[in-house]
Amino acid sequence: MKRHEQLGFNFFRYCNENLSNTNEYNIARIIIEHIGDIKTVSLEQIAQEANISIASVSRFVQKIGYSSFQDFKDGLDYFIRNLNMVRTVSNMQQFMRTSLDNLADSLYVEAISNLRQTKLNLDMEKLVAITKLLLNSRSVTFIGDTHEMIDFYTVQLDLVANEVPEYLFDLQEFQDIHSDFFKDGDTLVLLNVSNDFYSEIQKRVVEKASQKNLKLVVFAQDDLAEQKIFDYIYQYGIPKSINDGYYSLFYLSQIISELIYKVRVIKKS
Repeated sequence: MKRHEQLGFNFFRYCNENLSNTNEYNIARIIIEHIGDIKTVSLEQIAQEANISIASVSRFVQKIGYSSFQDFKDGLDYFIRNLNMVRTVSNMQQFMRTSLDNLADSLYVEAISNLRQTKLNLDMEKLVAITKLLLNSRSVTFIGDTHEMIDFYTVQLDLVANEVPEYLFDLQEFQDIHSDFFKDGDTLVLLNVSNDFYSEIQKRVVEKASQKNLKLVVFAQDDLAEQKIFDYIYQYGIPKSINDGYYSLFYLSQIISELIYKVRVIKKS
């Protein structure tokens, strides 16, 4: 993923989830209101309309990862134009001659097809083995993107309810300091819907966990080049279907949540 694409996603993710105070909210609100003319709006104008100092606006964009306000404007303008082009082409290729009803039906079929493939290839023996590993871990850390983390939120609660320390980290938020505390008996779980999203951050975290002898688990739609490093590989969905995989990932998370209690009962009996 190109730098401006990654930083564009980072900007909107930060605005959606991580605004830490009223000043940041006001800066983000004014920037988004100027999304149509971001290329020409000035630093001074953003600061004036947000009733914030110029220095505060500069610190805000640097906090996201941009080197300057000009870098931010150029990057966000590129991100918006590129996103519009990619989505327009995709929409035209799939639905240009499609009625509204057929559009809805097509999206439904794609979602169901992904779920059906996951169900057809369901490996309950492996899911039980993974669940046992999670329950017997000193702690469990899940890493993935924001959507993947939402899918596995219930698993986090169910593990914590069973006294297993568990962490969910959006890859953009993952702090290297957390990996410094990895120890024997910990487990790292990577959630991945596409090889295109297998970033350098993911590779670095997985490699660090491997060096510290953690148990490694991956849920992935596509084949990963680094497969040999994982103790458990669970493939699901349809390769290269990308976003449709989130439907299957949520389905798998629900199964694991219920298996946590099923496996616990089996252990005690």
